Amino acid sequence: MAADRSLDIHALPGRLRIAIEIRLHRQGWIAPCGWLLVLAAALVWLQLPFAERRLADQHTGVPHGGQPTVASAAGTMAPDSNAARLARLYTLLDQAGDRQANLRQVFDIAEAEGWDIAEADYTVSAKDGLVRLRILLPLQGSYPEIRALAEALLRGRPNLSLDDIGFKRDSSQADSLHATLKLSLWSRAGQGLGRGQKP
Repeated sequence: MAADRSLDIHALPGRLRIAIEIRLHRQGWIAPCGWLLVLAAALVWLQLPFAERRLADQHTGVPHGGQPTVASAAGTMAPDSNAARLARLYTLLDQAGDRQANLRQVFDIAEAEGWDIAEADYTVSAKDGLVRLRILLPLQGSYPEIRALAEALLRGRPNLSLDDIGFKRDSSQADSLHATLKLSLWSRAGQGLGRGQKP
């Protein structure tokens, strides 16, 4: 074993060789093996973020620093462009039907959930070919009832979004809450209301 050790360090410069021989003589091979283990652990620790990122990329299909990918007609993966996402959005909005019918559904669902909504405020805005009908619904009831209504309105309606919900209680002992549901009903510019109709 001593002959092998001298062969390993024989080619080193004098002082370095002597220092290594003294250290090996005092501590044997335990210290170098320990340092090698520490170095190996450090290398593994440094590789963990890259391994986690690769694993996340495999699950989401989104390369790190890249764009989401979608399967093309040929079965290969292609970058998901803004144009493709906009086309899918337009398809969803086309399938949802016109705004007037969707607005009627909002009030039909509210009635089915036991709400008699006497008033609502509306604001219409348009941008980039999309029309946004903002609906403000004032409600009064218990928290579970208000939440159930919000969930029922949003269920299966990708063209309806809940923008905000605010609660106010008259007192800490009051069972009933005053709530304001702020919804947005989205449609394409060509899916407007009929002539002379109000939202």
